[in-house]
Amino acid sequence: MYRGKDVLITLASLYGGDWEKIYHHVTTNRSINIEQKNRAYSELRANVISIMDDDFPTRFGQTFHPPFLLYYYGNIDILRSSHKLAVVGSRLNSDYGAKVTETLIADLHGLTSDLTVVSGMAKGIDSIAMRTAMKNNDKVIAILGSGIDNPYPEENRDIYDYCVNSGRGLVISEYPGKTEPLKEHFPFRNRLIAAAADALLLPEARLKSGSAITIKFALEAGLDILVVPHELKGDSLNNALIKDGAIVCTSAADIL
Repeated sequence: MYRGKDVLITLASLYGGDWEKIYHHVTTNRSINIEQKNRAYSELRANVISIMDDDFPTRFGQTFHPPFLLYYYGNIDILRSSHKLAVVGSRLNSDYGAKVTETLIADLHGLTSDLTVVSGMAKGIDSIAMRTAMKNNDKVIAILGSGIDNPYPEENRDIYDYCVNSGRGLVISEYPGKTEPLKEHFPFRNRLIAAAADALLLPEARLKSGSAITIKFALEAGLDILVVPHELKGDSLNNALIKDGAIVCTSAADIL
């Protein structure tokens, strides 16, 4: 008889962390064998916490399709810190989007000594927000859509390394080892960005974007949505959200 955590680690290895496949295996009462279990543990490099553990973060357990496992490196206690701000936005940001992101995160550092930036380590707004926080030695949480040992994109390896090594960061993934960054992982991953945060800031995004998915999860989690106004154009998620009642953000004080 295997422990529940052993089963989940084995199934995550077997199915590359695919939630639906793990769930189907468990609910159909299929077994695992000792070879599968040994292979899973031989490949395990990261720390791992399961939904069956007493110290599994409550907010992750309450989200849509709660993750069975969280693989991580870095300081897991950061999840219990206050002032955790999710920052999401366009991968193809404008100069304006970059500037407001840098300004707001830098100004927040001056207003609170306990800022944590939560994001997906993607190109564009994500990485701008995270690097600005890193410059000020603020805390950073990166939530990956690839395996915990396969940071993506490679050009943001400095953010990953900060999360792993600085004592001021945390990197999380529900995908084991070297799991590839499949495109379907990223919208699904976005529910965990919302689950890790206390509020969400949108500096810049288009209407049809991954940011819209994260905001949906954030609204379901009851987070405040803070949105930077943009120029009048049809393809601005920011302006559409403001029309729908999101909080207008024009300064760091609005966030705090």
